Amino acid sequence: MAEAGSTWLLPRPGNLWPPQQRASRWQNWLKRGNHWSRRQMQVMQMYGPDEEAADIKVNRTSLSGWYADEKGKPDNEAAAARERSLSSWYASEEERRVSVDPAKVVSLKEDSGGEVTVPSAVAHNLTEEASAAGESEAVDTGFSSDKLQKLSNPHVGALLVARDNIPRLESVFKIDLHVDDRLVAQPTMYSVQVSENEHVNLLKVPDEKGGAARYLSHLEDPNLVATITDCLIFRARRDILAGEELGFHYCTTEWAMTSPFVCAHGGARIQGYAHLDQEARLHLQRQGLLSAHVERLARNM
Repeated sequence: MAEAGSTWLLPRPGNLWPPQQRASRWQNWLKRGNHWSRRQMQVMQMYGPDEEAADIKVNRTSLSGWYADEKGKPDNEAAAARERSLSSWYASEEERRVSVDPAKVVSLKEDSGGEVTVPSAVAHNLTEEASAAGESEAVDTGFSSDKLQKLSNPHVGALLVARDNIPRLESVFKIDLHVDDRLVAQPTMYSVQVSENEHVNLLKVPDEKGGAARYLSHLEDPNLVATITDCLIFRARRDILAGEELGFHYCTTEWAMTSPFVCAHGGARIQGYAHLDQEARLHLQRQGLLSAHVERLARNM
């Protein structure tokens, strides 16, 4: 037994606990080990030898709440959390500094409930970089495959063939539609329709960024198909062998062409989907080749 006025440093099984709880209380203390002892000592030094009050205090107080009783710890812990979060966040931002968005700083603060703040020097740098990125020209994400070869044909002019085998679904062209001055309202001989009222002028796209797609042939049985989202992408419909002429069916993207022509392969007059007969329209629909804007226009015919 402890002397009068002394403080119990360890919880002990005794008559202070109901019999059915004694064993479990002691086992819990053993599992918690020294960490429990430090918390118990701190609380019992505050509340004296009244073990029952101390036990209630410990069990009702979370670790963060217990830290609040010790001066300096909240600030130190919060500072460490801020530093860890900021370091992790800024490391990821460093990889894409060109496209830094000041809204990221706001999101960081909101997601953490205001706990994580960005130093003024860092915030100033991010703001300057974001402004510079906004003022500069948008990054062109387009490309042309290196598996292509340009040839000249006396009957049809320039055309593209596969230099190497191209597997099914591989992209051979990607044309970024977000770059300024590429989209026009009126079609031309070198444009591709990308929406109901917009066309991308391939003459304004560098060849290495997808502009060489203007040399793609019209094929009644195409080996490429166009997909249009924020980019115009031409993918292989099937495995393409080296030496094959590359092309797509022009009527899958063009509604009404301003430069119609006669197909060198089949002799059909190509003017756009709107000028096809019913059988030809159904053929393209069943193959799933139509672009979304052509499908929408067709429903309104």
